[in-house]
Amino acid sequence: MKKIILSIAAFCLFNSAEAQLNVLNVGDVAPNFTLTDLDGVVHTKADYAGKYLIIDMFFTTCGPCQGVSPKVNELYKKYGCNGFDLQVLAVETTTTNAATHAYEASFGGDQAHLTTTCSGTEGGGVAFQSAYSAAAFPTIIIIGPDGLIKNKDLWPVSALADLEAGLTAAGATLSAHACDAVIEEVSFTNTKLYPNPSTGSMSFEYEGNKSETLTMNVVNLVGQVLYTNEYKSNNGQNKVDFNFAELQSGSYFFTVINAEGKSTTQPFQIK
Repeated sequence: MKKIILSIAAFCLFNSAEAQLNVLNVGDVAPNFTLTDLDGVVHTKADYAGKYLIIDMFFTTCGPCQGVSPKVNELYKKYGCNGFDLQVLAVETTTTNAATHAYEASFGGDQAHLTTTCSGTEGGGVAFQSAYSAAAFPTIIIIGPDGLIKNKDLWPVSALADLEAGLTAAGATLSAHACDAVIEEVSFTNTKLYPNPSTGSMSFEYEGNKSETLTMNVVNLVGQVLYTNEYKSNNGQNKVDFNFAELQSGSYFFTVINAEGKSTTQPFQIK
């Protein structure tokens, strides 16, 4: 299966390894994006901080894309339909919601569990293509939990195993989940992150219902992890103090993850 190449210049790029993004390289910070899926849900890069995100860039009349989309849907289904640590987005880059819906009906795979998909003109895919600049289609990219590009052209894709191998090579630990599995959050209640906004000194208070090891992260708006540490949580009232004075003024996310991968996130600001 061959890709559709956009131009003679793009053809030259196609013949080199991982050449499908014209302006970005592995290790670069992935550009921010705002996408709206076919169900009207808005997605931003910050929503995926701390998770592996695989993005299938395609257009509706692309023959090779039509062959790959069902494989991407298999990945989406096998790992929990975006309910867990592996997230999957399909981004159409040229046309409307209606045309993208029609594509999904023909080539999207399991109609009961369709991949989260955004159209080009109404869903933000045109702007996404402008920022990421794919030279051929389909182009499948991987963005890591740190917001950096881990693979800018996962290809060839002839089976689900090819996608899984690319993710594993990028550092992902894959754990299959049913799409209708219950997603639990970290086992604590009555959380309080204060003062918010802060000049740097902050405290996180919560009531735990068991002893467990928690990882606490600070993530910026482009998905980069700026602080991480592990803490032993006790059954009952807990308090952890932080000093984030080295952070620049702006907005951040405070994320807590337990050993089972359950998590909770709170936004905060540094003045």
